[in-house]
Amino acid sequence: MADGDKDLDQEFIDEVNAGYLLGKYSPEIMDLITQATGKSKYLDALKQGKEIFDKEIRDDYTPDWLKEDRFKENKSDLGKARGKDDRDDLDR
Repeated sequence: MADGDKDLDQEFIDEVNAGYLLGKYSPEIMDLITQATGKSKYLDALKQGKEIFDKEIRDDYTPDWLKEDRFKENKSDLGKARGKDDRDDLDR
């Protein structure tokens, strides 16, 4: 890889990082940028950085109990529901 290619790759990475940081710390400004019409490599890199940030937020924000199938029956719970009651354990 030539030095020019490395510079272009690093420049792209810096632009994506700028989009990520704008999405994180200045979402209002980033929303204006993403609505901008135009075609440039810089604008595309900023939008990609914002998409990466949005995906991380979606993945990190969703609680574990929502990620799992809530309607799947747990076998340990079935024993309690069909078996003896908690009241049966009391000495009478």
